[in-house]
Amino acid sequence: MKNSLIAVLGFSPPVVTEFVKYMVEGVRLYVSDLTVVATEEKRVLEGLRLVEAAVKNRYPRIRFHEWRLPFEDVTSEAETYSFMELMGKMLYDQRAVHRVDSVHLCLAGGRKDMGITAALLSQYFGVNGVYHVIMPDVQVYNAELERLRKNIEELAASENPLEYYVQHIDIFEPLMFPPLDRYVVIKIPLIPYPYSILRKVFLLLGKDGVEIGRTGLPLDVLTGLAAAGLVRISSKGVVRPLEEGRRLYQILSKTGVAK
Repeated sequence: MKNSLIAVLGFSPPVVTEFVKYMVEGVRLYVSDLTVVATEEKRVLEGLRLVEAAVKNRYPRIRFHEWRLPFEDVTSEAETYSFMELMGKMLYDQRAVHRVDSVHLCLAGGRKDMGITAALLSQYFGVNGVYHVIMPDVQVYNAELERLRKNIEELAASENPLEYYVQHIDIFEPLMFPPLDRYVVIKIPLIPYPYSILRKVFLLLGKDGVEIGRTGLPLDVLTGLAAAGLVRISSKGVVRPLEEGRRLYQILSKTGVAK
């Protein structure tokens, strides 16, 4: 089976490896692939190299993938929409292109707005579980992370990060793979949204105007779209997409929903 883990990375690379360890050794899931989502920020990329080396050393059978976002941070509306587009495409491709059997998404790393956006997208693209990692003794954890920041920089700059990791495994391993009883992984309840409904919403947002009875959508879905500012329903019963709805259409059109 192909079971895929996806993790959003921020300034704390251990949350990714803690998630991997939990799924492999705690849940006993056969993990075939790990995809780490990272921005172009320097410390994030240094952490990305550390995560890659740590996973390849401890779980060599797991295929490691990186998904690089074309900006240092999500700080504007334009970057938020870009993140939605890229994340949506990646989640869609997990099943449609890579044919994985299950997808598990960790939101413990990265900015909160990225996590919220990714969680919302997960409802539409067949994600099996959304998770958060909590380290109760976070102050000690952060102090240890900062103490090794220089080593992390050296690992990222080395010609062979995996070799550097193995040479310094005595300092890296306790940081990247603490005992399972030292942290908590929470599975966030997720209610999948039917793909058939998403497809009809997508088609609706791409048109100039459709009579309510011809949308193929229940009235509660249409009123929900209107309340969200995505469409306007006229007094004559015609549904027309608004600017926010058209933007969403553009995002969804690049994820595979249009096929």
